[in-house]
Amino acid sequence: DMKDVISSSGKRLSLIAENQGKALQILVENINNQKVSRKEKAVYVFICICILLLLSYFLNLAWTSLLLIRDGFLKQLSNLFADQESQISQLNVRLENVEQMTTQFKVVEQLGTRLERVEQLVGQTGGQLTDINNQLKSNLAKLDKLTA
Repeated sequence: DMKDVISSSGKRLSLIAENQGKALQILVENINNQKVSRKEKAVYVFICICILLLLSYFLNLAWTSLLLIRDGFLKQLSNLFADQESQISQLNVRLENVEQMTTQFKVVEQLGTRLERVEQLVGQTGGQLTDINNQLKSNLAKLDKLTA
């Protein structure tokens, strides 16, 4: 849509430039040949003024179209920027949540390894306690034999 507006403005300007070029060329040729009467000069001056007015009108129209296109682009860019900012803030929140979860997983993992160590120590001390208990029983049995 915007490309069509720009290309149509460019086509109009090129047509205007061609028409002006032809009119000026004819005017210069007639002036150089000095076959121009006062009425013809007045008509040529009037035509030149009309061409200049038309040129300024079309240039103003093209300029206005370009400004409208620019404003549309700026509006779209500002909307995209706002959307992008909200998405970035959402991503930051999600990233913080993921970081919290990973730290929680690390804490759980550390607790798991500590529990495994405690279980190993309990297993080792349990075995040692059983050995000590057996030794105590045998020593008590020996004492009972000696005292009896």
